[in-house]
Amino acid sequence: MHRGYIPQDHSAKEKNLIYGENMRLFAFLTTLFLTLIFAGFAAAEPGSYQELGAVSWHRSFDEATALSKETGKPLFILFQEVPGCATCVNYGRQVLSHPLVVEAIEIHFVPLAVFNNRGGDDGKVMKHFKEPSWNNPVVRIIDYQEQPLAKRLAGDYSIAGTIGTMIEALEKSRTPVPEYLRIVHEENRPYMKPEKAVFSTYCFWSGEIEFGKIEGVVATRAGFMHGSEVVELQFNNEVISYSELLRRAKINGVVRNAYVFSVKQEKRALHLLGDAHVSWATTFHPDKQIKYYLSQTPYRYLPLTSMQAIHINRAVSDRENPDVYLSPGQRSMLAYIARHPNRDWQRRTDDTDFAASWNAVVGNMDTGE
Repeated sequence: MHRGYIPQDHSAKEKNLIYGENMRLFAFLTTLFLTLIFAGFAAAEPGSYQELGAVSWHRSFDEATALSKETGKPLFILFQEVPGCATCVNYGRQVLSHPLVVEAIEIHFVPLAVFNNRGGDDGKVMKHFKEPSWNNPVVRIIDYQEQPLAKRLAGDYSIAGTIGTMIEALEKSRTPVPEYLRIVHEENRPYMKPEKAVFSTYCFWSGEIEFGKIEGVVATRAGFMHGSEVVELQFNNEVISYSELLRRAKINGVVRNAYVFSVKQEKRALHLLGDAHVSWATTFHPDKQIKYYLSQTPYRYLPLTSMQAIHINRAVSDRENPDVYLSPGQRSMLAYIARHPNRDWQRRTDDTDFAASWNAVVGNMDTGE
């Protein structure tokens, strides 16, 4: 016979007493839980929250405003739910942890984080700016006199949206916009629809340089297809059409044949090149020396975005200074590599994960130097 809990038939008075005790216990546990939660809020550093990404944030509005006045840098205010929903977490992980976004925020702005699900000083700042509580991420960029320098960013949780707001603010404050920031903005535009194209050229290294000069081209690779040297590229067809891309390549003398991926491409290529110079694309085999001109220099050890690699490869080929396309952090990496040529530096040109590439290089540096 089971001798566990046996239900009792309590009187109404006893039931009320039990109910009261249970409610008092529930209230005590709830208070304890909330106390621990908010004690954790007070003790933890802002950088420990994934919703805030890798940016080093200020937490005092008055101190950040004073620093903005002293330095002339705009305030970059993030109103963020911490801890937050998936949207808040993803914004921290994907946008506010991108190394070049982090660097740009910390160099050109005074970053201030306001927790929109707290009271106290955070609540006062929210009330002052009329920001809703428990809201998805919102970014405001203002000067120290609280004049807006860009449109309030809300509902756009993309890298391009955040960088676009930063560029708008820098331009309005008459601050030069670094080239690397414009590059990252261009290649991360969310409305971009990359289309692939492959063209054979007299030399795929030179062909890659020429295609990289065309606005709207966001990625290039030299390689082989149909036994010919070719350049595989991706382009934003909202910036440049396939026909215009092919027309410009023909004028510049860097295209012999077109290897197409669709009937639409085939029709346009036949019109411009003729039957003998149009075939359907097959397997692409990349060249072993990715970004040939860049690969002959120490730039090959740097973490680079796709479009940074295009611009630097062309600059090296044209004997120009590629550093204009680097962030201050990347230039510091390059200088460090030059001082320590015997370290085990790995080629990063073909890396596809920019953040991982960045962290790998930083991990091979002695930060105490």
